Amino acid sequence: SKAKVGFTRYPLTFGYFPCKNDIITAARLASQGTPPHGAASAEAAVYDANCTMLRLLGVSVADAEERHWKGGPQLMGPAVVLWPDFAPSMLELRKRLTLPSAVCIASGSTLEIRGDVYLRELELNGALRIVAGPGVTLHIPKLKVQNRSQSFEALTDGEQNGEAPEELRIRGYRCVTYELERIEATEAGVYTLTEDKKLIPKLE
Repeated sequence: SKAKVGFTRYPLTFGYFPCKNDIITAARLASQGTPPHGAASAEAAVYDANCTMLRLLGVSVADAEERHWKGGPQLMGPAVVLWPDFAPSMLELRKRLTLPSAVCIASGSTLEIRGDVYLRELELNGALRIVAGPGVTLHIPKLKVQNRSQSFEALTDGEQNGEAPEELRIRGYRCVTYELERIEATEAGVYTLTEDKKLIPKLE
């Protein structure tokens, strides 16, 4: 046959993090040096993929640190969630971060961005959620956030043995919010966020 056959290689960091094993199996595999493919590792992999994309664009992101859950040891860096309506691809992410070298995310931070948001400078040492609702365009020239953040904390033995909901038991931890900065614009329009965190609408 003269048919041409091709294939595409895709970095594992950006696409292969299955959640298929229970927490006991995940712990056993982790102890053997094998990828655990449990709920905790799958969730951490999503955060890591987003952190890696940010680093590739020049953002300063803290390194991951080893944490220990019932499912075994797990590297956990800043918990970064980039919604598809913010950046469904690297090309779109590059457009959204207008000065990546001026963005810094410290260890223990959590960041969630969704919607039509353009970010220039960010110094984050804590927890931050940015939401631009339907019909909203939000420009953030410069933002500094420092707070007590959110923390991933291991379940107690009692919680792991049935006292906690299943969605927590399959991970072995819960996310505890101590402080969370919320930047939300819900009414359609174009806004700029000032350094003192006020939303200023663009005048027609």
